[in-house]
Amino acid sequence: MDILRSYRRVLVDSIPVRPIERNLKDLEEYHRWILETLEERYQMGLRLGLENGYVLATELARLYQEQAGREGLSPSSAGEPGEPSQDYLEKALYYLELAEKLYTGDPNHPITEIYDQRMRILMAQRKYGEALQLIQSLRYTLRGRIRQDFSPAVMWERAARSTGQSLEELEAVLGIPARPARSEEASEVLNTAVNMLFANDGQLLEEIARQYPQVAKTLQKIVHRLQGG
Repeated sequence: MDILRSYRRVLVDSIPVRPIERNLKDLEEYHRWILETLEERYQMGLRLGLENGYVLATELARLYQEQAGREGLSPSSAGEPGEPSQDYLEKALYYLELAEKLYTGDPNHPITEIYDQRMRILMAQRKYGEALQLIQSLRYTLRGRIRQDFSPAVMWERAARSTGQSLEELEAVLGIPARPARSEEASEVLNTAVNMLFANDGQLLEEIARQYPQVAKTLQKIVHRLQGG
């Protein structure tokens, strides 16, 4: 498995392994050769029945998703000239379905990785209804991720608006507020936070300042300014 997964690092993420002429045709042929080589090696691993082979299937799906933009705009693609071809995205979905079939429950590779990748492809294909079902299934992971990455929230709102689903219903399912709180609600939240921080002569605030030196420095600066310093 480690050897097969190293092929991507060598062929895709590193410098070219063979000279490339300075023309678009040669570059396209090189990328096509990379894709065929990786697919051949990964499929060999799948046929061998390697442990956690579904990881190879997800890698192939990611590769095809990347290739969709590279060749989808060419006049020879399956769609009209200038329109992205769906062929590579369909292949990516095929390998994600295969990955789901092969999934064995390894905690190092949660199934959410498969569903999350499928969700992004479905959004790219504008299959918002199917994408929304996956988003709702991923609500447990989205709740934790939303603080660091707003992308999932943007996708589920777009999917909801495109399918006519109530945003309020989706908020209840995901536990993610889609709109900022009203001014009176924000004021109430702020008052509650202030009361908690300064209760018992500021015991909670003192604990925070002791745990985070930067907070203590900021408080000292504020006190200094308030004292006219």
